[in-house]
Formats: sequence, structure tokens, C-alpha cells
Amino acid sequence: MNRLLFQSKNKIVLLFLFALINCHCHKQNSPVIDVSSVSATDVVGNLVGSIDKTDWTKDSNWTPSENNLFEQPGADQLTNTQTSTVSVGPAFPNPFGSTFMFNFQSSGVTLLQLVITDKFLSVKERHYYLSKTGTNFLQLKLDETKYANNNNYRVYYSFYSLADGVYFKGHGDIKISR
Repeated sequence: MNRLLFQSKNKIVLLFLFALINCHCHKQNSPVIDVSSVSATDVVGNLVGSIDKTDWTKDSNWTPSENNLFEQPGADQLTNTQTSTVSVGPAFPNPFGSTFMFNFQSSGVTLLQLVITDKFLSVKERHYYLSKTGTNFLQLKLDETKYANNNNYRVYYSFYSLADGVYFKGHGDIKISR
């Protein structure tokens, strides 16, 4: 009887461990965000295909995981920045091999933080840029060793001012195609 009870307990423990391992592996392989849709653009920024209406706009809400992607800028980075009227254009070209343009309009000097992630919200790169008033074009050359060909990634952006901290945030999806 004791032997039968011991075997039953071992089976329960093994089933529990198997379920725990299986659950952990499943979570590791499940995307956290959906980057399956991109707004395709040509080399000068014209939309040339389907449009993802959630891309390159202002986001009202982010999950705690998305908020945690960003580092708080230092006071020296925020010197002379102001809360500005901001509009973001789509990344171009998209898809691209290793270099794309990020462009936006700003009514004043502001700090931009860009964070590029994969679908699991793993940070691939982080960039800061102190804007000028008017049109701003950022040419970003990505480290090709960090990005798989024919995969999509997300560009998160936050604009900061000394007075208000983060006042405008959003995202857009990009596709690597070499």
C-alpha cells in the first residue's frame, strides 16, 4: 500500500513539474505584442500598401511592460526642452535592409527617446535625440546582428519636456528585408 501511495505521489509531482515546464516554455514563445502589420512606405515616405492605423500616432495607453522599456532622462538631457505640439510621420522606407528614417514635426525643442523591440518586448536598441523646432529627420542605421531578416520589430517613441516629463508617446512597426 505504501509503495502504491509513493508511486502516486511521484506521478503527481512529475505531472506538476511537466506542467510547470510546459507553461514556462509556452510563455517564452508567445509574442507579447503584435507586430504582424506594418505601414509600407517607399524611399521618400509615401505610403505604398496597406496601412496599420495604430502605427505612427499618439498612443493613449501602454501596458506596464511597455512603460518599463523607457529610461528616465537625466536633468541635463532635459535642459531647455519644452512641451511641444508633435506629429510623427511613418518610418521610411519600410520594409528596409538596415537603415530607415524616423521623422517628426515639433513646435519647439523637445527630447525624443526611441526604443526598438522585438515581439517579446526585448530591447534591441535605444536612441535619444534633442529636436529642433520644425521638421526633424533621423537616419537610423540598425545593428544588423541584432535583427533577423524578414522579421518585424516595433519602434516605441516618447517625447519629454523639463516641465511635464513624457507628454507624447506612440509606436510604429518596421520590417527588416535584406
